[in-house]
Amino acid sequence: MNEYYSIQDVVTMTMLSERTVRTHIKEGRLSGEKVDGVWRFTPEEVGEFFELPAVRQTMRANRNGMVYDFLLDEGRKEPTCCMVLDLPVEDQEKLCEGLLDRVDREEGLTFVYHYNDKKKMARVILMGDPAKAAAIAAWCGKPQ
Repeated sequence: MNEYYSIQDVVTMTMLSERTVRTHIKEGRLSGEKVDGVWRFTPEEVGEFFELPAVRQTMRANRNGMVYDFLLDEGRKEPTCCMVLDLPVEDQEKLCEGLLDRVDREEGLTFVYHYNDKKKMARVILMGDPAKAAAIAAWCGKPQ
């Protein structure tokens, strides 16, 4: 398991643009370390960023918009799914890393991840190829 997240990892998890994430870094809302010209963020830094009210609100709006847009699009030519998984999780870093690794290997699959530290619950939204999403959902359902 990686000890750090990249900007692209943060973009994937939040649905924020890379430019927006870089603006948050510049303005001090997302702390990290630049090593050899590449930003790295610890799970704690990313968690603190996710808990900022403005970031949390934007992430929620993006997640809701993703599902709403899926429901409105009736012109698909191929089978597509939108799956929302609520998972009780003790080790959210392991789950998040596993999701990032698995989704990175799959073409045509999108995921959004949110972890509620108080409730120890993760919400994962998977969108794309039903078979690929089902395989990842099955992996998520196993104890982490």
